[in-house]
Amino acid sequence: MSSLKVKVNQGIVCGCEEKLPNGKTFLRFSGIPYAKPPINELRFRAPQPLTKFEQPELDCTRERDACIHKSTLTGKYVGSEDCLNLNVYVPVMDGDAREKLAVMVYIHGGALKYDSNSMDLHSPEFLLMENVIVITINYRLHVLGFLSLPQMGISGNAGLKDQQLALEWIHQNISNFNGDPSRICLFGESAGAVCVQFQVLNERSRKCLSSAICQSGTVLSERYMQVQPEERIKILSKRLGCTSESWENIYETLMTAGAVDLYDNCEIRLETEPNTGFKNKWRMVIEEESNDAFITKSPLELMMGQAGQINISVMSGTNNGDGMPTAMRIISRQLFSLEHIKPLISRSIRLKFGDRSDDLLRLIHKFYFDNRQLSDENVQQLVTLLSDLQYLIDQTKSNELLTRYHPQAKQFLYEFQFVGELNMMKKQMKIQNIPLASHADDVYYLFGGTLVDRAKLAKDSREWKMRETMCKLWTNFAKYGDPTPDKDNPLSFKWLAVQGADVVGGNGINHLVINDDIGLVSNLNKDRMDFWRKHLNWSEDFVWARL
Repeated sequence: MSSLKVKVNQGIVCGCEEKLPNGKTFLRFSGIPYAKPPINELRFRAPQPLTKFEQPELDCTRERDACIHKSTLTGKYVGSEDCLNLNVYVPVMDGDAREKLAVMVYIHGGALKYDSNSMDLHSPEFLLMENVIVITINYRLHVLGFLSLPQMGISGNAGLKDQQLALEWIHQNISNFNGDPSRICLFGESAGAVCVQFQVLNERSRKCLSSAICQSGTVLSERYMQVQPEERIKILSKRLGCTSESWENIYETLMTAGAVDLYDNCEIRLETEPNTGFKNKWRMVIEEESNDAFITKSPLELMMGQAGQINISVMSGTNNGDGMPTAMRIISRQLFSLEHIKPLISRSIRLKFGDRSDDLLRLIHKFYFDNRQLSDENVQQLVTLLSDLQYLIDQTKSNELLTRYHPQAKQFLYEFQFVGELNMMKKQMKIQNIPLASHADDVYYLFGGTLVDRAKLAKDSREWKMRETMCKLWTNFAKYGDPTPDKDNPLSFKWLAVQGADVVGGNGINHLVINDDIGLVSNLNKDRMDFWRKHLNWSEDFVWARL
C-alpha cells in the first residue's frame, strides 16, 4: 500500500510520505480520532465509539492533541481534553509485495500522568525499517483518565478503556493500511507495561492481540492501584471551591472545573497513605460489575482466576537499574538511610513495620550493603535494592503466575543492562558513574525522538548495533511470536521460551541478558529473589509476601 488516502470505518484519512534512515519510504497518518472527544458530559466517563469524522476526508498530516499534562521536555502544559487519537506508521514495501504486515501498538509510560504518542518522544523509524506497522496511541491521563466516582456513574479506569477502544479500532481498520489483524502485538514500558498486562488480562481486549511485551511494569505492582479514591475526590473538590459534602455538588464542581485547575490541584496524598515516591495518586481502581467495567477483581485474582485462558506469546523484563530515579530522589533530598526508605520497603512488599520487620531491615542492610553505612560509595547497592523492591520482585511473581496458571502462553524473559549514549534517562539524571541501565533507558533503543536525535551515532558504534539488535528482536516477536525464529535470527543462538516447571521451581530459568555480550543466563538474580522468598515467606501459592 502506497496510497496517501486510506478508507476506514469513519471516513477517509489523508497521510503523508516520509523517508526512513535507510532511504526507504514510509507513510504517516497522525492524529486519527478513534473515539468521540471525551469532553463536556463525557468527561471522566468511558469512551464512546466514533461513527463518522467531521469531514469526509480528514487531514492526518499533523499530530493532534495529547491528553493535557506537563511536558517532561519543557515543563509546560501541552495538550487538551480532546485527545483520543492515534498515529499510524506504515512502511512502503518494495515491488508488488502483498503480504499483510504485523502490527506493533505502543502504550507510552509516564506514571499515568505524563507524556504522549508524539514523534518528539516516540518516533518509530527504526522499528519501521524491520517492515512492521507501528501505532502509538494517546489516552486520558491522571485525574481525567482515572477519577472514580461511582455514586455519579463514573466507574473509573477511563484511560484503560480508551486503550481498549483504540485496540478495537485498530483490529477493525488495520487491514486497510496493509496490516494483519491476526498479528497485533501490544507493547509498553513502565506504566505503559502495566496497562499492557491489564489489557492482556481483559477478555475483550485479548481478542485483538496475538502477543504482548511488558517492559519494566506489571499489574502486581501495588503502587498502580488507587487508595481511597472517594477521600481524594472530596479533597480535590474542596480545593476547587466546593463547600458541600453532597456527591451531586462535588460532581458539578469537578465537571465545571478547567482542565488546568484539575491538574494543578490534584496532587493529593492522604494522611493514611505511605510516601512511595510515586507521584501520581490517580490510578487504577477495582470497579463494580457492569457492562463497561474493566477491572472487577484484584490483579492477583485476575491472573489466577482465568487459568488457561491466556494463550498469546508474552515477552517481559526489567532494567538492572530500574530503581535509579527513586534512588536519585532519595539522595537529592539527603534521605540516604534505611530508616528513610522504610516506607518504600513497606509499600513495595505490602508490609507493616513492627518489631519483627526491624529484623528484616537489618537483614536487608547486611545482604545489600554488607552492613556498611549508606553513603555515596554504595549508591549502586541502593539502586539494586530499589530495583528489586519496585520492579523485580513483582515481575518475578508475575512470571511465575503466568507460567503456572497459563502454561500455554509462551514466555520470553530478559534483563536490559546495556549502558551507552542512548541511555537518555540516565543522562538526564547526570549519573554516569553507576554501571547500570536506568528505568526507561531501553525505550531509546527502540524509538527515535528529540532526545535521541541529539546523539549523533556512527553506524559502526556499539549503540547503533544494539538498537538494530533490539529492534530486530522486538519486531520478530511481533511477526512470529518468537524473537529468534530460525529464518530470521539476529543472534548466534536461540532465545528459548521459559519452561513452566523451571519457573515454578525457581530452577534453570533463562533470561536474555541484553548488553555488549548479549546471551542467555540461567538463574539470573536468583540469590536476590531467594533472599525475599526466604525472609518474606513467599509461598508456592503466590500470595502477597508476608512475615
